[in-house]
Order: sequence, then structure tokens, then C-alpha cells
Amino acid sequence: MSVLSFTSSAFAQKMQDDMASSLKVIPQEVQLLKMADNLVAYGRQTKSALPLIQAVQIYRSLNVTDAADDASQTSPFSEAQILSDATKFADGNKTLLALVKEAGKSTRAGVFEEPLRYFRVVESGETISQPLHVDGSHYIQVLVDGQGEGVFSQDKDGNKVYSDLRLNVYDNKGRVIASDQSGGKNCVAAFISRTNNMTIAIKNVGKLSDNCIIYVQKTRMNY
Repeated sequence: MSVLSFTSSAFAQKMQDDMASSLKVIPQEVQLLKMADNLVAYGRQTKSALPLIQAVQIYRSLNVTDAADDASQTSPFSEAQILSDATKFADGNKTLLALVKEAGKSTRAGVFEEPLRYFRVVESGETISQPLHVDGSHYIQVLVDGQGEGVFSQDKDGNKVYSDLRLNVYDNKGRVIASDQSGGKNCVAAFISRTNNMTIAIKNVGKLSDNCIIYVQKTRMNY
């Protein structure tokens, strides 16, 4: 390979990486998934069946995968449990019960490339690692959705304390390939994968633990 062709290849790769990093836009699939998660929370809080039914319909259109690595990472969004809650909240209403039954029978459309969803607790001062594997080159978007100011405690002086999250993504050699150090309850990173095995690392520099959700959207690069 000539020096010129190698330089051109390296420049093209850098351009792709810079473009991916600049496009920190939450993908449509993840926006829909997050909306469905919020519908579940709202339905359970208000004991309403319809938001739960709508959430299951969205989950099935997305064909979402809860990608827990071990039994301790249990999903609060089990479709079976959501449908059970919807049945209870329907309180005998025949129309709502019919909708629950229909939602339970609906097929997984797989309209989008399925997003991944992880559930992790990040204690104050702790850094947690979440392995991520892809086959081939992908454009990857990561959203960390924490509780942030929605949940707080107070220190001994009566001041409110919150969680405060930071995000790094590492390749298989431990090099940072994407990062969001802006702080707060949400972190977003976008990048093009160059290796099959990566690690998502979330650090909580705040004074309160956080039950956060990690959303990952992968789009295969065809080149």
C-alpha cells in the first residue's frame, strides 16, 4: 500500500469518526423505546391499563431486547408482567380486556433494527462496565438515561444531592472511542465500531446512587 493511499484511508476513517461523534442525535428507535418505558411508569403510577397496552404494542414493533448479562439485571419492563398489570387495572372493562388480549397476541414486527436495553445501578463514586459486542462495522448510538434530578437526597447540612453520570466507550485495547463528560442524568455518544468487542463505562461522580437504563442502537455500515 502506498503512503498516499494509506493517508487517504486514515483521513477517510477520521472523517467518519468525526461525523459519527458530531451526530449525537437520539435515534427514532430509542426515542420510541424510551416513550414506551415512560408509558409503563405512568400506567403503573395511575393504575391505568391503556398506557401499558400501548407500551407493549411499541415494544413488539421494535422487537426490543433486554440484554442483561446476568440474573441480577432484571428488567422492570417484562411484557408478561405489564400485560398482567394491565389486566388488573382494566377492572373488568371488556373493551380494555380485549385490547390486552390483542396486545398479547400481536407479533413482533421487527420494523427497526432491534435496540438493546440494559439496567444498571451505579453507586456514588462507582464506575460500572457494560460489555458490548457487535459483528462487523456498525454506527452505534448510546444513551444513558439516569434519574438525575428526578430523585435526590439531602446531606447532613440539608443540601440536595444528586447522581451525576459520565460516559466513556472503550475499544478492545482500552482506548476511548466515544465519550460524554457533560454531566447530569443523561449521556449520549455516537461512534463507528472498529472492533467487535467494546466496553461501555459509566461513572457516577454525584453523591447519590442511580438506577440507570442504557439504550444502544446499532446500524450496520455497508462499505
